[in-house]
Amino acid sequence: MRVYRSLFLLLVALVFFQSCSMISNNKVVKVHIAESYPFEIEACRSLWYKISYNGVNGSIVSKKMPKGVHDFSIEVPKNSNTYVIAQVLGDYFPQGGVIDTSTKNKIILTYDLGYLVQYILSIEKNNNEALKYLNFKKLSQMLKDNKLLINFDKLTLARALLNGTLDQNSIYTANNVRVDLDQLPQGYWVSDYPKEGSFWISQFQDKKVILSLNDGIHTFLNIDNGFLCKIIVDSRMNKYFISIKTVPQEISS
Repeated sequence: MRVYRSLFLLLVALVFFQSCSMISNNKVVKVHIAESYPFEIEACRSLWYKISYNGVNGSIVSKKMPKGVHDFSIEVPKNSNTYVIAQVLGDYFPQGGVIDTSTKNKIILTYDLGYLVQYILSIEKNNNEALKYLNFKKLSQMLKDNKLLINFDKLTLARALLNGTLDQNSIYTANNVRVDLDQLPQGYWVSDYPKEGSFWISQFQDKKVILSLNDGIHTFLNIDNGFLCKIIVDSRMNKYFISIKTVPQEISS
């Protein structure tokens, strides 16, 4: 009888631990890249995307998605935030979104949140607890209300996020920088960020082409003449640097 009883208790224990293991702290969420990339539209072709997010073990996960794939699934923690961005060719302006505790089974990545999510993800790579449980909806709405989704002061915001002191007083505007584009080759230039739009450079223009750009990297494509322009803006120093290269083969070929 003792043997049978021991076997019975062992069987109960195995069933119990197996059922516990089936109760996961993670969930699988579908992710959709909502908008076609401006360079895809300009080149009339699909391009591959790099997906980056903070994984279940706290480290940053990066994956290369095949051309034309705009839907995929990832496993994420149930009880903390996961910040997701998608960048065409592993570079350029991101689309972004956040999976939080209220997310059921799907999120949509957008350009509106891309810059902010990318910035938070760059801080989150240090596995900071404050960002895991950040009220992202509140933060994004505060920035949106102040028209600062891409024009916030990074240093001030980082301090508030990491110290848990986020409020209206921690939202500051980063100064835009005046950028003179007369040195660019002639032709039609398209931004990698849809809201920055496009412009022409021509010898027949009476006015100079001048942009007011926020802190960060801005990329413009002139596919007809085969040029790619990157403008690196430092708002604190009120300076900018322009780099002009040939169009990457993935876009031009």
